[in-house]
Formats: sequence, C-alpha cells, structure tokens
Amino acid sequence: MKAQVVLRSHVVLACIAGLVTVMSTGCRRPVEKTAERIIKERLPIVLGAAKSYEVNVESASMGAGMRGRLRHVSVFGRGVALTNGMILDRVMIEASDVSVDRKTASIDGVRSSTMDAWLDAREVEAIIRKRRPDLPPVNLTAVGDTLQVRTVPRVLGFPTITVAIDGALVVAKSGRELHFQPKTARLGVVPIPDSVVGYVADIVNPVAEMKAFPVPMLARKVSLDGGFIRIGAELTVEELLPILNKR
Repeated sequence: MKAQVVLRSHVVLACIAGLVTVMSTGCRRPVEKTAERIIKERLPIVLGAAKSYEVNVESASMGAGMRGRLRHVSVFGRGVALTNGMILDRVMIEASDVSVDRKTASIDGVRSSTMDAWLDAREVEAIIRKRRPDLPPVNLTAVGDTLQVRTVPRVLGFPTITVAIDGALVVAKSGRELHFQPKTARLGVVPIPDSVVGYVADIVNPVAEMKAFPVPMLARKVSLDGGFIRIGAELTVEELLPILNKR
C-alpha cells in the first residue's frame, strides 16, 4: 500500500510539472508570435516585398516576453525586391536583445544586428549599367571563388574586342563599398596590358555600395556562394530604429 501511495505521488508530481511546462510554453509562444507578426508586417515596409519572409523570435523567459524583451530574432527572406528596386535572391537578418513595445506595435531597441544578402551577378550588372550608362556593357560570372568580368573596351570611342578579366571581390576599408580586384587578364590566351585592366576595373568599381541598401549597413565580408555574391554586413543600430518603425 505504501509503495502504491508513493507511486501515485510521483505520478501526480510529474503531471503537475508537465502542466506547468505546458502553461509556461503556451504563455510564451503567443507573446513571441505577436512579436513575429509585428516584425513580419514591418519587413515589406523596411526592406521590400518578398516571395516569402520567415520570422523566428526567442524570448529569454515568459516574463521577459510579456514585457516585450526578446533575446533573439531571425529573419529569412527569399526573392526580396528592395524598396530601391534592387532584388536579393536571399536575405538573412539576425538581431539580439530586441525590445518591442506591444502597445504601439513598434521596436524601440536592438543591441546588435547583422545581415547576409545574396546578390545575383545579373543584378550587379544592372547596377553598373544604371550607374555608368555611357560605358560598354559588362558581363559578370561567378566561378568558384573567382569573379570574371567580360567587356569590350573602347579606343577613341570605338569598341575593340571582348576581354576577360578574373579577380576577387574585396570590402573597402570604409565598409561602404565592394571593389573588384583584378588578378589575371587575357585576350584569348594572350595577356592584355595593365592599362586595359585598369580601364575595366574603373568601369565596374565600386561593384556595390552599401548606401544602395534601404537599411544602414557596413559590409564586413564578401564571398562568392553558389554563383551568387554574398555580402555579410553589420547593421548600424542607431540609424536602423527610425527605419524599422516607419509606417
């Protein structure tokens, strides 16, 4: 009989513990879902329309979540048409220690935030054409970790012949631009003069400017990822908050 009483006590305690866990989780998720909804509603205004946005919010505790204090926020978007017309294949944003005012449905604090953006080479070509419409068209191809630039230089205003220049993308010291750094250049199998290499570099540089993005950011790294240009950037929080809350 005593063993049965002890067993029943353990079962009751286990049920109570389970019920508390369910209640705690149940209370926390509605708060997180509210924050996710607020952020998701802001994204088309802040970044632009997208094929899809996924938002995930984590709060440190039920109480913190009820107060609008979020430990971590992650956003993943596909096919994002930025408000300035630029199109990103993908974008990923990570933010920590985010504060949300649930009454006004606004974000009033972010400790730090980063963004990774994937740009198709065709999109960069369009940016260059828009910036330098007076110069010959440029074709960019990402192969492994090499970016190849193909164009037809002009001599005395007349087109010559197609040249191909291989190089790498680098982040400028300011963090506000990406530059093409030539490595090898050829015309068929024949090396071409440095003056032509410099001419082509002048056409494409800067490859991208961070001020073109609708959110304030500084590039920290750049790489070629599966044929796309991947920019890793730090969002400047002080300038970010007014943009996040614009309506």
